Amino acid sequence: MIRNSRGPWPGGFVPAKGTVAVFAAGASLLVLGLHWMTGGPSSSRDDGAFAPDLETEIEFVIPKGATPREVVDTLTARGLVGWRWGFRALARLRGDDLNMKYGRYSVEKGASWGTILDRITRGAVVTVAVTVHEGATLEEMAGALSAVTPEDSAQVARVLTDSALAVSLGSPIPSLEGYLFPDTYRFASGTRIERVISELWKRQNRVWDDSLRAVRLDSLEMSKHEVLTLASIVQAEAARTEEMPRIASVYRNRLEQDWPLEADPTVLYALGGWRPRLLYAAMDSVAGHSYNTYTRSGLPPGPIGAPGEYAIDAVLWPADESFMFFVAGRNGYHEFSRTLAEHNRAIARIRNTEREK
Repeated sequence: MIRNSRGPWPGGFVPAKGTVAVFAAGASLLVLGLHWMTGGPSSSRDDGAFAPDLETEIEFVIPKGATPREVVDTLTARGLVGWRWGFRALARLRGDDLNMKYGRYSVEKGASWGTILDRITRGAVVTVAVTVHEGATLEEMAGALSAVTPEDSAQVARVLTDSALAVSLGSPIPSLEGYLFPDTYRFASGTRIERVISELWKRQNRVWDDSLRAVRLDSLEMSKHEVLTLASIVQAEAARTEEMPRIASVYRNRLEQDWPLEADPTVLYALGGWRPRLLYAAMDSVAGHSYNTYTRSGLPPGPIGAPGEYAIDAVLWPADESFMFFVAGRNGYHEFSRTLAEHNRAIARIRNTEREK
């Protein structure tokens, strides 16, 4: 909100009581008439010689705590207001002078005073789009989210990995990994990272507000945390959305038979990130890691990234199949097998195809 810096009238003038109504009416007509005469543009008229470029956007910033006079000074400096007194008088007549919101704004060059006042009293600040991609880890999110916050990516990363913040929001583990929903968001420039995180957290919760998902989750022998954990693995494995239910089915089958998941993405997560090839030597270096699903049965402690809705739904409604293995081909699709012998033949077939190319 804007605090008033002076008396009720410009220059501190207070009219006699008997003339208030007449003066107000006259002032109203005067301001509106002058506003019409100037066409409400940012600068003075020049008998039609000037045609404002309506495609040119002019940005300005209203600092928190700015007075109405300071707001007008800013608008004048940016070339949006040519007559200070008239603009302030119009703002007072509209009741807008004490209802101006701080923030960064953008208006068309030549915008009318009414348009400018509407914008700053509604708080229609400039927003910045930021996209969190499906499967993104907290580390990967930091760079994207820092585009809308006053904090740099290193500071954002520290807040994202703050275990106390995760617990305060309601995470079942001291981490937000997998709990900040991947989507495209719009935030006012300069939004604090804590506010951004809160919005991503709420968006994740809204996914579970869907009655079908809630009912389905209740029917499974899995918690929401377990679904998100498995969905994050499915998200990392699947190059094509249509294969997600099949991949989820393989992992669900393995869990039911107490087989290790043997999911490469979990080992890569334990190693600290993606690499072109996962070698046995690298796998051995994290043999005892809690996220190594080759050496440990069951699910890892938590998600390895942010699963999207398709991956979540694939875990909730997996394909009704008995496959236990899959291997990736070069076209982004996988070959699925029921036995180890079938799986080994599929691997050999894919490798032979690669050598022939």
